[in-house]
Amino acid sequence: MFKKIPVAALIVFYVIALGIRYLVTKTDLLHTDNFFLQTILRGSGTTIGALIAAAIFGIKIQLTPKGKFPNLLITIILYWVFPIIILLIYPLFTTTMESATGAFALLLYALLEEIGWRGFLRPLLAQAGVSKFANIVIVSILWYFWHLNFGFSTGHLVFFALLLVGSWGIGAVADKTGSFLAVAAFHSLNNIHQAAVPRNVSDTVPLVILFAVWLASVLLFDKFTRREKTQVAATTI
Repeated sequence: MFKKIPVAALIVFYVIALGIRYLVTKTDLLHTDNFFLQTILRGSGTTIGALIAAAIFGIKIQLTPKGKFPNLLITIILYWVFPIIILLIYPLFTTTMESATGAFALLLYALLEEIGWRGFLRPLLAQAGVSKFANIVIVSILWYFWHLNFGFSTGHLVFFALLLVGSWGIGAVADKTGSFLAVAAFHSLNNIHQAAVPRNVSDTVPLVILFAVWLASVLLFDKFTRREKTQVAATTI
């Protein structure tokens, strides 16, 4: 059943997220030449907006670091330590050290975004009875304008299409894992590719490895969880 969307909470979240994004990317007020700090600042608005809106309106952030996985350490190793190791082996930045720090910064950036998009906004809409398709479209539209990259050229339409696919795919990962670390990892793949210096075809090797391992881990975990639930249900009949 469709319920009333908590518009006030949505507005507080988005105004804060958009405002901080604007201050960081369009003014010198929060600008810094430090890549790591600037990357964190660029993604911080959605987390700050989500936390403030959640506190004001008594809304629970749905995802957690561990999520549905049985062990937090395994989750950290798989989704955060593993990509840094891969990028030490296959550096995508100017130096090996920059690949490690760059990967960590972009993972944190993705995490800060995902606390807002998949941890707060997506479940907020779902709890209001918004359909999965409409949820994907609404999140994608707000996500698109949050980037402050306006326009209707082919490039802009491709970017919006990418966000639609991302909202669907990352949303599925959120449903299956319930983990901030997992959704941030998948989100970070595109950001790492865009930030790679120099950028060439060989960049896809470490990213394909990461995507394949992470996708397999999510699918296997989901299969195991479903089988376990089936066995538990069978024993209680």
